[in-house]
Amino acid sequence: MFLIKRSVSMIGLRTVIGLLGTFPAIAYAGNNPPPRQNFWGGYTTYASTDINKPVPDRSYFVTTVTPEPGGAKLVVEMFHGQKDAPVSLTIQVAINDGSGNLEVIPIKKLQDKVADNPNNYYSRREFVITHAELNTLLAQLLPAGANHIVIGSGTPLFLLAEWSGNYTHQWGSVARGGIFFMPEDPNASVVNANSSANTRRPTELDLGYVITRNMIFKYPGLKEYGQIRSRLESEGKYQIPLEEMLRIKQRLLDLSQKPGEVTRILGADWSLELQTRYLKKDKNNKLILDKDGNPIPDPMVDTYYDNSKLEAAKNDMALRYRWTEGNATGSWNFKPGLTSVSTDGIADRIEFGVDTIDDKPETIKKFADSVDPLNPFKLIRKIAPGSTPSEFFNPAVKITDTRFKYKLRNKTGLVIEVSLDDVTAESLIGEKRSIRYGQVEMDIDHLAVASQNVAQGPTNIGTSNNSISVVLKRFLGKLGNGAFLDGRPVMHTVDDLDPRSAVKTTHASDFSGAGKAVVAIREDLLGADWIPGAQKYAFAAAGLGILKESEVSPSVKAVINAFKKSAQSGKTKQTLVEHTLGLANCGAAFN
Repeated sequence: MFLIKRSVSMIGLRTVIGLLGTFPAIAYAGNNPPPRQNFWGGYTTYASTDINKPVPDRSYFVTTVTPEPGGAKLVVEMFHGQKDAPVSLTIQVAINDGSGNLEVIPIKKLQDKVADNPNNYYSRREFVITHAELNTLLAQLLPAGANHIVIGSGTPLFLLAEWSGNYTHQWGSVARGGIFFMPEDPNASVVNANSSANTRRPTELDLGYVITRNMIFKYPGLKEYGQIRSRLESEGKYQIPLEEMLRIKQRLLDLSQKPGEVTRILGADWSLELQTRYLKKDKNNKLILDKDGNPIPDPMVDTYYDNSKLEAAKNDMALRYRWTEGNATGSWNFKPGLTSVSTDGIADRIEFGVDTIDDKPETIKKFADSVDPLNPFKLIRKIAPGSTPSEFFNPAVKITDTRFKYKLRNKTGLVIEVSLDDVTAESLIGEKRSIRYGQVEMDIDHLAVASQNVAQGPTNIGTSNNSISVVLKRFLGKLGNGAFLDGRPVMHTVDDLDPRSAVKTTHASDFSGAGKAVVAIREDLLGADWIPGAQKYAFAAAGLGILKESEVSPSVKAVINAFKKSAQSGKTKQTLVEHTLGLANCGAAFN
C-alpha cells in the first residue's frame, strides 16, 4: 500500500517517444495527393492604425462571421488606400476534384463597385448569407456526379475584394487573407461531411500551421510567424514510490555509462545518452556537479490553468503556458485528456500548441472562444458541456519539475526520451499547499520546438476569379463523387487515435517498437509491481486536496484502484506523495 510522508524529495521518470525524420504527406482520396495546404496564405500588408490616414501598404479587409438562422451574418471591415474607392466583393469556394486539382470558383457577387468611404479610409459592410441561397447558386454550376457538394456548417468560403477606379488592387481569395468559415455549432461533433476535414486525414505525427499576418488582423493575441500545432502522442505513465527515487536515479546514470547493459535490455541497436539541456551549467557552460559528482538539474516551472469548477483536473485535461527556447516564443500547450490506455499503461492522446505574444488570458481569449477550425481550445466545450474555453485560463497549480533527461536511440531513427523528474506541485487557489511526487510517462514528442511539417499556401490557382471562364466550366464538368470543398485545415482529432486511422497505420511499426522498448525500460526500472500514472495536473489537484476523492479524474481513479489492489495483496507499504506544506485530504490512494 502507499502512504503519504511529510518529508523532502521525490523523483519520477518520464519517457518520451519521438520519431525523427521526414514524414509522408497526408492520406488523401485520389491518385495524386497534394501537400497539406494553409489556405490563409502568406499574402500580407501592414495594419491600419489610423482610419484618417491611408493604409501604409495594401488595402485590405477583415471578416467576422456570426450565426444567423439558416446561415450567417458576414461583416466586412475594409481599410482603404484611397477615399471613396469603388470596391466589388465576390464569394468564392475552393473545389478539389479529389485528385489534387484545385480551382477557385466564384458563386455570388455581393456588391459591384460600391464606394462607401467618402470621409476617411475605413468602411464596414454587412451581409446575410444563407446555406439555401449559396447551395442553389453552387448547384447551378455542378454536374450531377458532384451534387453531393454542399455548403453547410463549417464550410470554408473565400471573399475576393477588387478596388477599381483610380486605385486598382485586389485582396482576399484563397491564400490571400480571404478565408472565412460558415458558423458551426460549438458543441457539434461533425462539420459539413464533404469538406476536407472529413476527406483528408494526417499521416504525420506532428502538424504545423504558420500564424500569418492575415490571422493577426482577426486574432491579435497570436504570435506572427509562430505556429498552431497538433501532435499525436503515445504515452505510458507510471507513478514512482518515493523509496525508489535514488535507486532509479542511479540506475539511469549507470545505463548511460554502460552500453552493454542497454544492449542486454533492448538489443544491440540501442544506445542511451544523458542530455544536458535541463542541467545546470557554469559561466563556461560546464556542468555543475553535486557532492557525489552527479549533474544538477535546472528546474522547469509550469503554471496549469483551469476554470472555477476545476473541470480540467476532473477530466485529465491539461492547459499550461510554457516559454519554449526552440521557438523563441511562448506557447499555450493544450492536452484534451487521456482517451485510451493499454494494459501496459501506454495511452494515446492529442496535444496542441498555440504560439502567442504573452501569457495573459485576455490575449488568447478571442481566439480561444472562436470556432475557427485551427482553434484547438474549442474542444473544451465538448469536454465540459456548457462551458466557454476562456473560462479555463485561471491559474490553478504551479508545477516545478527538476528533470534528468536521457535519449534512448535506435539505429532505425526511433528515439525515446527518458526523463527523471523531481516534481513539486503548489496550489494557487484556496489554502496554500505543496506536495512532491514522481511519475513514469511515455509520449510521442512534446511541442517543445516548432513543427517541421508546416502547411504551405496553395499555388498555381486563379485567386482573382470573379466569373466562370471556359477553363472553369471544363473543370466543373469533370467533377465526380470524389470532389469536395477544400480549405479546412487538417489537424489531429480524436479520430486519429483509432488504431485504424491513417497516422496510426502509417507508423504502426514505430508505435510497436517504441511500446516494446518502453515496457522493457519500465520492467528494468520498476519491476513487475508498477503503478499506472495519472495526468500530471490531475494528480497534483487530487494530491493537494483541491478536489474531493469523488471528483478525481479517470487517470487518478486508476491510481486509486491500483493502490487498493496493492493494499489487499499485503505488499510493502510505500510513499506515493509527500506533503511539504499545509494539510491536504488526498483520498484513499494517497493514504
